[in-house]
Amino acid sequence: MSKVIHIKCDDDMIDFLNEVDEPEFEEDLREKIEDVDKFKRELERAGFMTRNLDEFIENYLRFDNN
Repeated sequence: MSKVIHIKCDDDMIDFLNEVDEPEFEEDLREKIEDVDKFKRELERAGFMTRNLDEFIENYLRFDNN
């Protein structure tokens, strides 16, 4: 079983990760929403948030947490 850890990288951290042999690190370049509450506020501000969309987001987060 692998473990996922999120690290905000600066140049020093990138240099460190490039030098380390074990454990193996894999960069995750998927586009993702880091702050769901902020995302929802921005949807609301832009007039896109609906009750159905809010429910969809909540269900998605509940059942798909990759």
